[in-house]
Amino acid sequence: MDKNLIWIALISIYLLLLINGLIFWVTILIKRKEVQREKAYKKMYDSLEPDVINYLKLQDLEHNDLLYDGSELKTDVIINLINTNAQSTLITARQAFEDLGYVDGVIEKAEKKLTLNKIKQLGVMGSPKAFPILRKGTVKDDFEVVYQSCYALSLLPMGEQEAEEYITVLQHTNILRDRMIEMIKNLSLSIEVYWRLLLSQKTELGKVVLLRALEDRFHKADPKIMDAVADFLKDPQSSKEIRIASVVALAATQNENYEQILLNHYRREEAWEVRAAVAKVLNKYTEHISRDKINILKEMMYDSNWWVRFNAAEVLARKGLAGIDALVDISLNSEDKEASDLAFYILDANSAVNESLGIFEEGNND
Repeated sequence: MDKNLIWIALISIYLLLLINGLIFWVTILIKRKEVQREKAYKKMYDSLEPDVINYLKLQDLEHNDLLYDGSELKTDVIINLINTNAQSTLITARQAFEDLGYVDGVIEKAEKKLTLNKIKQLGVMGSPKAFPILRKGTVKDDFEVVYQSCYALSLLPMGEQEAEEYITVLQHTNILRDRMIEMIKNLSLSIEVYWRLLLSQKTELGKVVLLRALEDRFHKADPKIMDAVADFLKDPQSSKEIRIASVVALAATQNENYEQILLNHYRREEAWEVRAAVAKVLNKYTEHISRDKINILKEMMYDSNWWVRFNAAEVLARKGLAGIDALVDISLNSEDKEASDLAFYILDANSAVNESLGIFEEGNND
């Protein structure tokens, strides 16, 4: 019995050593293959770069060596070269990819087998022809293929109808909401088109991601659009997530009229998450602060929710000496221990306080 156990142990050790040895050699072979491909890539890149630059400048079609021939390595090299050098040339990158056959060639291969590299190539080339094949990639079982297909689609030029289909597709994936927002921003549609797409959404997620995607553009929006966003905030039928997105959207304009709407909404909002969002976005309005607004921020310091109080304290710390005075007053004179302790903590730990005091001292020295 003991001998059998010894033999089993020895065989197990031998098998483990054998498996580890195989893993080691496979790793070495993979690494060697990668090194060889990098060398081949660099050699081809250096060889084809002058021809690509001449082609882009002169549109000289005599360079038959640039035409698509199905080689994966050459396709990667040419796409990279064209994308890098077609910034200020007579021919655009997208036109070059079409004329040299890379768009049609990669699509034809992708229809047989849609790999991650082909998805990346189609996204970089940015041809609207790739929409159908990339659309198929969004319903694959492999999440990485789904994600990369959705990202590549975001780089293609789209009309309003295609964009609406794309946004619907995104909502049926497991992609995180923040990533969806980034992809929708990539579409670079006009604010009017984005707004029509938002109004057409039937789901909470659709409305939220479009509101968030428009954040950076709302300062240029028609006042009628912003008034409609304010209506989303005031509408009792709007979900909590839509109200939060509306808060962020209104603050993005940095318009004082909408700041007052946010301050008024704070007092009637029941959801602490929305109140916390209001407190946080007030940091967008740091230049001019009135005594009334300081008083509202001080009021927020006594909110029933800790995150609302914390966000309000953070904003006060960034409101210059008026905000610091408010924090000092709460820290020294408040009977609410939680508010007092928080104000003291912010005064002690927040770098914005030191920055405000430094600016004040510089002003006095001047």
